[in-house]
Amino acid sequence: MERPNRVAAAGQEAADLQEAAGVVRDDEFGPGGADGLAFHLAHGLGDRGELDREGTAEAAAAIGLGHLDEFESAHLREEGARLRLAWLHEAKALGSDLSLDKLTADARAYRRVFGERDVLALRAGGGTTYGEEQFDRSFAVGGFPDANLFDIVRTNNAVLRGYPDNAFTGRRYAAFNAEYRFPLFSPQRGWRSFPLFLRHFRGSVFFDAAHAWSDAFRAEDVKTSAGASIGLESAIGFALPLSAEVTLARGFQEGGETKVYFRFGLAF
Repeated sequence: MERPNRVAAAGQEAADLQEAAGVVRDDEFGPGGADGLAFHLAHGLGDRGELDREGTAEAAAAIGLGHLDEFESAHLREEGARLRLAWLHEAKALGSDLSLDKLTADARAYRRVFGERDVLALRAGGGTTYGEEQFDRSFAVGGFPDANLFDIVRTNNAVLRGYPDNAFTGRRYAAFNAEYRFPLFSPQRGWRSFPLFLRHFRGSVFFDAAHAWSDAFRAEDVKTSAGASIGLESAIGFALPLSAEVTLARGFQEGGETKVYFRFGLAF
């Protein structure tokens, strides 16, 4: 009966700290990339329901460069840029098994190429670890960042399609993504009174590259992949936007495979 009390106490502690700091958690800082600051204290449950590396504090700041225009759907960013810097601290005093710091950077840019409806999306990111020199699983690459719901310490920050989830780990990571998104056709219609309205179908082609390492960086160890997606922009109840896509990806290096993904939203 002690574990639920610890989790409840942890949640109250996080709320108290956020109230004292006068800020709230905001992972994305809005589509416009507005300046922001967030503080987060997290206590999480492991796969078996046991407390697992609980006790992290996070501060993050993001700045938007220019603006991020939108299609009719809020999911398709057309133009603009954003830079996000974050610091995450795991401490035994907060209940973690480790005491270390993780610094990460994430830059994204969106640019029209041939018309008003296509976009070239670029993303670059990286991170490094300080403390606990023997711990070599601070970061992971492979799959999507949200593949593991219990990743409260943000182990996977990269998009590397065509490889198993969290396949490669290390104390540092670097990643790059390039994705060209283009419209296919726009039915702009529904079926009778059924509450689903089809807006746009889109396609995309992409290239991913990422690496996680602990010792010296070796370019030959970088993992790459490429693929294509078909996406749908729709609305539920004629008001709530919904974006989904089917992706086929192929990883080119050792450990790579041909994978099919179905996801809601965009990769980044």
